[in-house]
Amino acid sequence: MKSIDIITSHNVTIEYQLASVLDRFLAFLIDASILFGWAMIVILLASSSVYSDTYLIFIYTLFVPVYLLYHLVSEMFFGGQSVGKKALGIKVVRLDGQLPGAGECILRWLFRFFDITATVGSFAALYASASDKGQRLGDMVARTVVIKLNPTTRYTISDILNIRDAQSHGEAKYPQVVRLTDEDMLLIKNTLERYRSNPNSVHRTLIADITKKVKELLGITEEPQDQIAFLRSLLQEYIVLTR
Repeated sequence: MKSIDIITSHNVTIEYQLASVLDRFLAFLIDASILFGWAMIVILLASSSVYSDTYLIFIYTLFVPVYLLYHLVSEMFFGGQSVGKKALGIKVVRLDGQLPGAGECILRWLFRFFDITATVGSFAALYASASDKGQRLGDMVARTVVIKLNPTTRYTISDILNIRDAQSHGEAKYPQVVRLTDEDMLLIKNTLERYRSNPNSVHRTLIADITKKVKELLGITEEPQDQIAFLRSLLQEYIVLTR
């Protein structure tokens, strides 16, 4: 499964799991079903009219605008999600992790004709499969990606309970660690695991950012000589003090 490291406006690096081509295709089918259902309703309304020219009026005033603007309006006003994307747990974000603005949404929408409509989705599938960031052409131009909100790789509290150390039951050096939450600890555990499996500069920067943030939250003034050992120590003491 492809993932992407996004550096936010606060210089914090966050790893997101990218939506697969299958995820995006299933979301497309859901959205297409909604538009098809709306088309049937419009046709029934038009057919019930006694006026012969009402059919075209209904089509051009009720269906065509909805068909053309459905994805643009959805992504622009509903946090980068259409109904299909929301159902599949995926959304559009900018490369800095922020929600797409009007400009990005319009660019994606304009290129939708070439990516999806005119080519029956083949261009979109081809580009998304070949791209490192899973982007179709519209995403590349708008500098957006589609991410999963519920990644398949999860960490649970049992994961951090597996961390053991011979000195874990000694006197806690940082008793204020109890101010943090299980979610905070899971984030630290996740970051340490990512750095251990891929010790690159991006993950090292993330270690430094989390260390700095934790120090601020806990009121720790001393600078740890080893940031990784410091974070592991916090994990171990949190387990001892809260479990």
